[in-house]
Amino acid sequence: MPVSEYVVVVNDEEQYSLWPAAREIPAGWTAAGVRGTEDECVGHVERVWVDMRPRALRGGDDGIGPLPVGHAPVSESACVDDAGPSRPAAPRTEAERVMVEVLAAVLGRDTVGVHDDFFALGGDSVLAIHVVARAREAGWAINPRQVLTCRGPAELAAVAVPVAQAGTAEPDVEADGDPWQVVDTYPLSPAQAGMVFHTLFDPDGTEHVVQFVYAVDGDLDTGLLRRAWEHVVDRHPILRTTFAWDGLPEPVQRVHRHAPVELRELDWRDVPPSRLPARLDEHLAAERAGGVDLEHRPPHRLDLVSVAGGGHRMIWHGHHVLLDGWSARLVVEEVRATYRSLADGTRPALPEPVPFRRHVDALRDHDRRAAAAYWRKVLDGVRTPTQLSLPRPERAAGPEVETLFGRLSTGDTGNLRALARRHRLTVASVVHAAWGLLLSRHGGGRDVVFGTTVTGRSGGLPGVERIVGLLVTTLPVRVRVPLDAKVGDWLRGVHEQLVDLRAHEHCALVDVRRQSEVPAGQRLFDTVVVFEPTHRNLAGEGGVTFTPLRTEERTGYQLVLNVVPGDELAYRLDFRPGRIAPDAARRLTAHFAMLLTELAAPDARIGDLAPLPEAERALVVERFNDTAAEFPAHLCLHELFERQADRCPDAVAVRTGTGSVSYAELDVRANRLAHHLVDLGVGPESLVGICVERDLDMVVGLLAVLKAGAAYVPLDPGHPAERLARVLADTAAPVVLTQERLLGRVPRHGGRVICLDGAEDAARVATRPGGRVARTVSPENLAYVTYTSGSTGMPKGTLIRHRGIVNYVWWMANRFPLTGGDTVPQLAGLSFDVSAYELFWPWARGAAVLLTRPDGHRDPRYLVDTMVGENVTAAHVVPSMLRAVLPLLGERRLPLRWLLASAEALTMDVLEEWEKRCPDTELLNLYGVTEVSVDSTVWSCHSSAGLVSVGSPIANTRVYVLDAAGAPAPVGVVGEAHLAGAGVGRGYHGRPGLTASRFVPDPFGPPGERMYRTGDLVRWLPGGTLEFLGRLDHEVKIRGFRVDLGEVEAAVLTHPGLAHAVVVARADARGSRRLVAYVVANRAPAPTTAELRAHLHDRLPDYMVPAAFVVLDTIPLNPNGKVDRAALPEVGGAGQEPSFVAPRTSVEHILAGVWREVLGVPEVGVHDNFFDLGGDSVLSIRVMAAARRAGLALTPRQMFADPTIADLAVHARAEDGGEHR
Repeated sequence: MPVSEYVVVVNDEEQYSLWPAAREIPAGWTAAGVRGTEDECVGHVERVWVDMRPRALRGGDDGIGPLPVGHAPVSESACVDDAGPSRPAAPRTEAERVMVEVLAAVLGRDTVGVHDDFFALGGDSVLAIHVVARAREAGWAINPRQVLTCRGPAELAAVAVPVAQAGTAEPDVEADGDPWQVVDTYPLSPAQAGMVFHTLFDPDGTEHVVQFVYAVDGDLDTGLLRRAWEHVVDRHPILRTTFAWDGLPEPVQRVHRHAPVELRELDWRDVPPSRLPARLDEHLAAERAGGVDLEHRPPHRLDLVSVAGGGHRMIWHGHHVLLDGWSARLVVEEVRATYRSLADGTRPALPEPVPFRRHVDALRDHDRRAAAAYWRKVLDGVRTPTQLSLPRPERAAGPEVETLFGRLSTGDTGNLRALARRHRLTVASVVHAAWGLLLSRHGGGRDVVFGTTVTGRSGGLPGVERIVGLLVTTLPVRVRVPLDAKVGDWLRGVHEQLVDLRAHEHCALVDVRRQSEVPAGQRLFDTVVVFEPTHRNLAGEGGVTFTPLRTEERTGYQLVLNVVPGDELAYRLDFRPGRIAPDAARRLTAHFAMLLTELAAPDARIGDLAPLPEAERALVVERFNDTAAEFPAHLCLHELFERQADRCPDAVAVRTGTGSVSYAELDVRANRLAHHLVDLGVGPESLVGICVERDLDMVVGLLAVLKAGAAYVPLDPGHPAERLARVLADTAAPVVLTQERLLGRVPRHGGRVICLDGAEDAARVATRPGGRVARTVSPENLAYVTYTSGSTGMPKGTLIRHRGIVNYVWWMANRFPLTGGDTVPQLAGLSFDVSAYELFWPWARGAAVLLTRPDGHRDPRYLVDTMVGENVTAAHVVPSMLRAVLPLLGERRLPLRWLLASAEALTMDVLEEWEKRCPDTELLNLYGVTEVSVDSTVWSCHSSAGLVSVGSPIANTRVYVLDAAGAPAPVGVVGEAHLAGAGVGRGYHGRPGLTASRFVPDPFGPPGERMYRTGDLVRWLPGGTLEFLGRLDHEVKIRGFRVDLGEVEAAVLTHPGLAHAVVVARADARGSRRLVAYVVANRAPAPTTAELRAHLHDRLPDYMVPAAFVVLDTIPLNPNGKVDRAALPEVGGAGQEPSFVAPRTSVEHILAGVWREVLGVPEVGVHDNFFDLGGDSVLSIRVMAAARRAGLALTPRQMFADPTIADLAVHARAEDGGEHR
């Protein structure tokens, strides 16, 4: 029975394919899975016949099913009847014998008959290329079209001709004389496939567009130059090649019989020589922007520019998919030689060309298993790409790529060469090692991976040095940086790796990446080293000179280092100014030059090499920390209050909701309680608990503890009883101050409890003297002990000395000079160290403290009413509260001169909103830690900076930004903040091990001083201010990438429909970590998940876009007003995606089928990630093509942005522009 439909069967590699079914299906048999149309012939296939006769005639008892894949299919030529198929027909001629052997070898068959159908045996368009190559090796010329149209070996043998008769020309497909006739079609090399992918991913981009610029001097004949180019283009098939992918299972390259040379003449003779470089830049940029057509003409063309003085510039525009730099030099050398021959009237004496397809064919002959084993060993343990912490520009504008140039002096270059000779290294090895060390120093860690370009011409292919095409490839270099290793030994290891790599330079990068543990869909590296051969002039005696001036190429890499050896080693750094600040790139080149000279000391340890150029080290360690200032280092904290009590005794010290208290009255009341405490044995280094609500008892008790010489220990009555009990047990406090209404909150302990508002205790205190207690305390004694959360669950008590907190309060008093008529609200609980400066900053200046409602710091409306109604001068809020306050202001203006924000990251949207509503009030962003006396840096906020900084160090404070080895990080490079100076605390109470690990010696400060390791990620900005980037312990890994949750939160909050956002990492049902955003809307209805995801796709990489969004009424806060992340609800119900969801719509079903076909997986859920299933950039092209055949239009960019079927289906559209349902 005739059929015009097609068979879809899975082969041994589980690849689904589609090919024509039999022209005639034998009676009683049919094909399994018949569907499709003739235009859909693609992919791998095995046609399997299924007996459809009645069960009785088959003799079977089971239901009908296809023959298991892998069983020998029945050929068409065999007569199929009840007796079964006959034996394959034997070959009768030499040509048939060769074709039978070739097909058997390519298709992996033990036997093949001369009439067996190529497709029935599992053939396809890709395997046809291998058949052509094998036949050619055996001495017979056929072409891919003949393989695809002939039924089997017999028909192929009839059209095959001996190679000797076929000549060296590529076999023709058609017999007509069309110059654009396609004479050969073959697959792309892996390197080409990657470049085609990038072109499809970003059709308007300029990635891999390459431009070679030559100065052409001499008496140039333009007509002869055109003829020379035509001759060379005719010699090399790759220069007559276009690329096709539409409707094909994978891209192919097509060689045309002839391709006209497109040479345009331009006249720039009126351009002054001084203007010529800029004019050339403009022209190259404009030509790049015009794009390159890969499909309809060979992607290269020429401009010949006449310039002032009689010379020319020859500009060869093209696409890297055609050829590499080696090939470009070969081509131009041939053009020069041909031009000279034409000028002399002689025949060009050029060597026989070797077509690029020989290289593509040869790639299949390498031992892939050995290569895979090699790369697995090299990349063992590499789980994430090397990520640099280089500053981005404040304003991303300017050219797509910028270039910086540099060179070593003749002397330094000579030293480098001498080092290489002495240790039997190459200069290239030293350059690669220096680059690896540079990446390590700029945030890459002690184990970095970057790319290096290799020629691809070391495989032994005859004539490979003459091949014109894309043979160069980029492969990974892994450099470990052991600080204890000697430089010479370390360089030898890098050199040996580069030598070993040459044996595997045939490998495709996409295959190499699979041998690492880097998640699919991510690059293995983002920086590349290109070690170029020395350029030379291309000229014959008395001829025209072609001098290479520059090569312009756009790649997707963040940094590309090009190095050219010579008497002075020259280097060029290409970087993307939209991703890296130009100043940072300039510092990078200076650091690279320094390292090249440092490595000339082979016996030094790597850790002893200078971490930074001396000028930059002095900048980040000394100049940015030049903060020395006078302060009353002889005073204790309470003595700042006492000085004002002596100077202005009648001034108001404290205001409450019911009245006020003067400095003198407060001083006397605190003195009486202090005498009582001393009578109870309290003195210096005693720890006294204070568990009170915010009222006059609180300030009296706090002052009294300090006056008695002791340190106060805040016990927040809102904290759980278990936590309070742990604090009291840890401190062994001899006395606890509290109030009658809170007696039940104070756990039982071994000390005494004084009830400040109890009649009995109040009576005893009233009998004590009103004068001050004799001074027994010094500035080195403890002022307070604040307990913060510990990673083990046990709170840790931070020991703060009088000297540190006095320095801070004194700086506050001078930076924000209050007067006697000013008021500062006391909002923070005593367990929040901000409370110390809310009290003593105004008291140090004779101003008043306003005691607010005990829970007032959590009520934004109350805060607004209080600040406006009480006419406060300055206040402190955490940024999350500031966000809540701003919408409540309405038309009211706050009377504040200063508003201080700290304890959380301040975001740009809050800053901008503040500037709109309160332009007359200075907003200060402060940063610090409890262990270093409240705050250590300050920044006067202004959104014009383009980012939110935490500012520069306050008086007598130093901030060091150090890398993992403790070396100063360069400007703009992320490191851990280490705080030093007067404010550094003594350590943690009763935790000597933890103290030693966090309070470490300060190697940059005076002898004996310590610095505190914060665990905070920061970086210096060029002006000497700091940018806070998150916590080491808030950094999570998503799909192998390091993600800081604060950055994601900031991006989420750019949506105008949101008021608050908190992002956390949660484990999904499969155990994989994903981001969950908890948001509070500022309007109804709240933005949908689809809206938020679409909004973020334009601002964040896909791995940083939260997988789920949870809308809350409010964000939970802890007692200090900070976000309580532990109280955020778990994602459940609709927010929790089940482990597997089958396709639900027609589009999802189509996409799932495409994924199964391309990825070779039996089952695909709509939430499965394309890259987690084994997808990559090349396979995404096949998905796009297969989807198009199914009627859906997709792009590779969509595959990367929406790598699940559920998300992709939303954006898929019908091929005709309509919508699928």
